[in-house]
Amino acid sequence: MIVCLDLMSTMLLLFFAYRFQLNDKLSLNEIYVFSVVSAVITAVYDPAMSTMVPSIVDKKDLIDAISYLLAAVGEIFISVEQEIKGGKLSIHKFFKDFGEGIVLIKKTKILFNVMAIGLFLNFVLTPVRVNYLRVCFLQI
Repeated sequence: MIVCLDLMSTMLLLFFAYRFQLNDKLSLNEIYVFSVVSAVITAVYDPAMSTMVPSIVDKKDLIDAISYLLAAVGEIFISVEQEIKGGKLSIHKFFKDFGEGIVLIKKTKILFNVMAIGLFLNFVLTPVRVNYLRVCFLQI
């Protein structure tokens, strides 16, 4: 099943990459379709994969994975200077740009509605979906 889901994700991505290559753009509806289909595939894939991990990974390897995770967390504190248009990247500029994005979302009714529905569905349905699918895959 996991191999089929990987193939479906690959085919979906290739299809939309091809559509983009042909038209040099994607319509908003095409982006919505891509997002929804990709989310459905991920919703089935993630619980299936999480139930397989204990059967394919030894406890020692899991400890190694945790050490890599801790190393990745340590890398968060490494500072790298980047130049961006309009000056240096800074926390102040980030929050200013972020705030402008929030204002735009509030002003644009369709964006606000899509974001609100998406947030609601993620917070309400994700725990239900993940636990339900995990139980289903454990019974297989």
